[in-house]
Amino acid sequence: MRSALRTSIATAALAGGLLLPAAGSVSAAPASAPASAPAPAPAPAAACVSPVKRVDIGEGGVADLTMSPEGPKAFAHSADPSQTWSLTLTRTDPEGRDTRIVDPSGAHPRYEWSNPQGGVHTPLGSASFPALPQGCELAYETTPHHG
Repeated sequence: MRSALRTSIATAALAGGLLLPAAGSVSAAPASAPASAPAPAPAPAAACVSPVKRVDIGEGGVADLTMSPEGPKAFAHSADPSQTWSLTLTRTDPEGRDTRIVDPSGAHPRYEWSNPQGGVHTPLGSASFPALPQGCELAYETTPHHG
């Protein structure tokens, strides 16, 4: 009988010892966690990017034109996914080999592509950039048209 009693006491002591840390950590967790964490606000800049305007620039190339508060952006690349060439032009870096952003800091910038013939760039086409979404403004002062 005594050995059964000792075994029961030892089992109870071990079980209690194992349960106490778990019980302590359960009661401590809610105290350290905030009652309610605010959800992160959506980035307003993402809402102020125009939809992409895709322009065929010839010879298997396309340009994706967008407008954001930072200005116009043209991403020229191959229409063929197996080709990997690309070129990005922005308001602050508007010149490419055969493409450019005309009036990059103006109110109505245009994307222009050309064909070099005998060292002279012959314009092949141009396209306007899409407008900013309603309620969005440019983050810079526009300059007079320089074309």
